[in-house]
Amino acid sequence: MSLRGSIIAEAISQTVWGTAASQKHAPRRGMSEEYKKILYNQVMKKIRIALAILLLLISLSLLIWAFLPTLVENRVLPIPPADLQLPTPSAFIYYGEV
Repeated sequence: MSLRGSIIAEAISQTVWGTAASQKHAPRRGMSEEYKKILYNQVMKKIRIALAILLLLISLSLLIWAFLPTLVENRVLPIPPADLQLPTPSAFIYYGEV
């Protein structure tokens, strides 16, 4: 086998089995408690980082959205001249009891 073939075979072995082909020991059947804790901490760290990045992206997108200018909308409302007149002074006289 050529040098290039052995490098490729070792890379495939590392990818599939997670160990180098040059290591000649059999995989352990059970994991120790310490190894489980280390693995759990590594996985939780990755999950926390992913959640932090997700939260940061959501926050930044909302911040950018808040700074965008609002749409300017003008409406022209026609008002007839009769509505612009003040009522007569006799309309202000109150004849009822207080």
